[in-house]
Amino acid sequence: MIESSLTQIDFVRDQSARYKYIVSKAKRSQENARITNLPSEDKTYSVVSLDPKYLVYNVDNARVRTFLQDVEEEYDPRKIDELINQKYQQMNNHDIQLLLHEYLFSEAQKKDYDIFNELQNGIQGDYLEIDCDGIVIDGNRRLSAIREVIETGDVQIKDKLKEIKCLVIMDETASSSRHRNKEIENLKNLSSNLQLKHHFIDQDSEIFRQFNELFDPEKDNASQVYQDIGKKYQLDGDTDRKKANDARMRIQRHKVTNQYLQFRKDNDEPTIKLNDLKDENIQFDMQNFTKFIDEQASDEKVAKFKFGFTFIAGHKHGSLPGSSYKYLAKWDDFYKAFQDVTRVKSSEKLIEKIDQVLKKDKDEWTKFTKKVIQKKKENDDKKDEDDRNKEVIDSLRKTASDLINIQIALDDTILASDIDNSKTTIETIENEVERILKEINQLNAD
Repeated sequence: MIESSLTQIDFVRDQSARYKYIVSKAKRSQENARITNLPSEDKTYSVVSLDPKYLVYNVDNARVRTFLQDVEEEYDPRKIDELINQKYQQMNNHDIQLLLHEYLFSEAQKKDYDIFNELQNGIQGDYLEIDCDGIVIDGNRRLSAIREVIETGDVQIKDKLKEIKCLVIMDETASSSRHRNKEIENLKNLSSNLQLKHHFIDQDSEIFRQFNELFDPEKDNASQVYQDIGKKYQLDGDTDRKKANDARMRIQRHKVTNQYLQFRKDNDEPTIKLNDLKDENIQFDMQNFTKFIDEQASDEKVAKFKFGFTFIAGHKHGSLPGSSYKYLAKWDDFYKAFQDVTRVKSSEKLIEKIDQVLKKDKDEWTKFTKKVIQKKKENDDKKDEDDRNKEVIDSLRKTASDLINIQIALDDTILASDIDNSKTTIETIENEVERILKEINQLNAD
C-alpha cells in the first residue's frame, strides 16, 4: 500500500467562501443529473466542475466515524456521538482534513476496490456528490485518491483532474444540511437492496446512532424505532417484524463488537483498533453474542462472554482452519466442551479458569481453543456411538418382543407336536438376546 505523499491539504478553509463559489457555479450550470445508485431519489441536481480546493472531507461519515473512534480510543457507545459532534465543529481545521486524507487514501487502495489504481489514467469516474458548502457526501475516498494522483502523476494526468465533476445536492433555497447529507449516505450504504459499501462495523455504528436519536425512554418506543429503521433501509427479512429484529440485532452487535475490542485491548493487545477487527472475519461471531447482552449480567453470562471472546481470539490468533463463527453456531455444545475441559460447572470457577488462560501468552489462547474444539469432537463421537448403540439395543428389544409374540402364537397353535421344540428354540434366542443386551449396557457403562 502506498503511503500518502501529502503533508499539506490545499483547501479553502472559509466555509462561506466555498458556499458562494459553489452555489454561483451551480446556478449557472446547464448540466443536471440524479443521485447515483439511489433509485428512490428521482430529483436532478446541478453538475459543476470544481478545483479540489473547494472540497472538504466529511467528518460525519460512517467509515470516518469508526476511524475517529480509533484515533481517540473511544469505544463507549454512549460517548461516540459527542466525539463526532466535536470533530464536526473542527471540520475546517487543516489538521483534521490532513488526518482524514491519510486515512481515506489508505482506504482508497483496498484490494477489492482500488480507487487510486483506477485513477492512474486520469479518468475521474463517478461524480463526487457534495453539498453547497463543499462537504463530500459520497466520494471521500475518491477525492483522496484524486489529490494523490494530482500530486504524484505526470502533467497530462494532472491536467485531466485539475477540476472534478461534482453533483451539488441542495434545495430550492440553495441550502444543504448535515441531516440531509447523512440521509443520502445512509440510504446508499445501509439499504439491503443496494451495493453495501460500508463494513458491518461502520453500518452497525450508524444504526446505533440513529436509534439513540429516535429512542425516547419516556415513551419506551424502542419497538417502534426498530420497525422504522428496519423498514426505512429494507434490512434483512421478508416481513416488517423480521426487518425490525435485524435492526435490533445490529444495535446489539454494535455493543458486543465494542466490548470484544475492549476485551482484546485489556488482554495483551493494547494497540488493537476497530480497523484491525475489520480485517478479521468476526461478523457472525459478534452476532452470536447478541443474546448475552444484558445490563445486569449474571455470572453465567459473564462466563459465556469471557469463554466465547477467548475462543474467538485464540482462533484468530492461531489462524485455525475454518471460521470460528461456524463453531460457535453450536454454542451450547462448545460451552459444554469448555466445562468438560476445565472439569468444573460453577460459573464463578469457569471465570477463574478463563482468567488463568488470559494471563498467559496469546499462544495459550490458541491452545485452549484447540482443546475445546477437540473436546467437542470427542463429545460428538461419543454421542454418535451412544446413538448407534441405542439403535442396536432398541432393535434387539423389538426382536425379543417379536419372539415373545411368536411364542404366544405357538401356544395357541394346533401343531402341539412342534410346540416343545419351538419353545426350546425361542428360549435359546431369548437368552442370546439378553446376553447381547448385557454386553452393550456394560459397554455404555464403561
